Amino acid sequence: MNDVFERFLQADSAGRAALIQDSDAAEVLQQRLGARGFEQFTQLAERYRQSQAEHIAAGDPPNLIFVPGIMGSLLKPTIGAGIWWIDAARTVKKIDSLGLNSSGTGPTDPKLEVVPCALDPSYEGFLLNAYDFRGYTVVQHPYDWRKSLLHSTEDLAKKIEETWANNGNKPVHLVAHSMGGLLIRTTLMLHGERLKSRLGRIVFIATPHYGSNCIAYYLREHIRGTWAMWGIGRYLSRTTFRSLWGVFNLLPAPSGIYPGTRDGAEHPCVNFDCYDAAQWRLKMTAVELSNFQNALTAAKELHERLFEFHQRMPSELLDSMAVIAGVGHEMPFRVEVLDGRLYGTRTEVDFDRRPNDPHGESDGSVSVASAALEGVSRHTRYVVGPHASLPNQREVYQDVFRFLNQEPMQLSTSAAGALSGHLSTTATPSEIGFVDQSASTDPHHDLGNRWRIPEPTPDEWTTIQADIENGRMPQFDRARIL
Repeated sequence: MNDVFERFLQADSAGRAALIQDSDAAEVLQQRLGARGFEQFTQLAERYRQSQAEHIAAGDPPNLIFVPGIMGSLLKPTIGAGIWWIDAARTVKKIDSLGLNSSGTGPTDPKLEVVPCALDPSYEGFLLNAYDFRGYTVVQHPYDWRKSLLHSTEDLAKKIEETWANNGNKPVHLVAHSMGGLLIRTTLMLHGERLKSRLGRIVFIATPHYGSNCIAYYLREHIRGTWAMWGIGRYLSRTTFRSLWGVFNLLPAPSGIYPGTRDGAEHPCVNFDCYDAAQWRLKMTAVELSNFQNALTAAKELHERLFEFHQRMPSELLDSMAVIAGVGHEMPFRVEVLDGRLYGTRTEVDFDRRPNDPHGESDGSVSVASAALEGVSRHTRYVVGPHASLPNQREVYQDVFRFLNQEPMQLSTSAAGALSGHLSTTATPSEIGFVDQSASTDPHHDLGNRWRIPEPTPDEWTTIQADIENGRMPQFDRARIL
């Protein structure tokens, strides 16, 4: 059973499409993906099969690299078997072994080294549908999202160069979801000169260019949301989570860089300096506090470097970029650390949307203010949809390929336009919503309402744990913090 699902996880899109249609694998995959998820994936695989022959005949070169968001790359150990991130039925107890050393550069023990091996199946709505667009072949780029983005740029630069060499020296396009967009920008910052002659167009889907306040909320209160996310918080300890330097790269940018603060105005996301470890007022040992501060300092420096790089970015590179941002969902728009009434501290969070305020409108994980990128407004579009599933929405991936083909994009040019009755009612949900978790018939797994779902009771935890460890909660395997 586990071997079938492990093969599915490590396969590329074509391999997954073949396995999902293999009757010998059907029972296992139906359990692990859920009945509705399996049905949606089967339909997608059949469409892919029908278009595959024509696509291969066209001889389309590898010319598009897709870069996923945080937790969107699967991780496997260099010693031993299994998928540690993430295959709950087999290796759920290994999740807390994913912590990094004090410098955020490697595991706490060499025996715990893991490497990226594949993209999460929740991206197949984009990846398999890409075969419908002639002239493109997608190259997937998993990376170790636990580490600082600075540690992943060389691999992406090499992937761009290899793809360019393998396609007859034709331009290589980049499409990224969420954190993947920050990896692209960091790679351009460090290796742009050597890559500029190889690049085509670049699309950022729901990228938190200036960070996400969800991360501030999680670092303060730990991971929560749907029952699957509460479960992640149980298996991934606070100590381990706070050792992941890649997570810190997604904190809201510091004052003076975050939009709206460059004139000295108060930071809209927090009431404290989130790059000063002491101001988090967390219970830590002296060593833990020092490590926490080192991660914060490194994250702040990266924000500063990216901001400075963007200010001097040539107009021709900016003109090659597009941004697609999601709207219509609430998130932790502001996190405040306050003195408790009796003792200690307490956290107050504002989840309420403010549709006409870029700091109060979001896709549920990234605000409009953070998703926007200066100098790219001409090619910035908005759509109603939740963060995790945006690449899988038909309107989104169609606009991605319109932009790559240098055709006019059709999504709304404003958040208000996307939210208007004319456009919002025609926005289609993800085609694999029961895989990427944007669709649910269970209120405990309602991604759109996840910030209002209370912590499970002890009895509920008993059931949740049993479902996770026996592979009966497909939502757990696909849960991501953004």
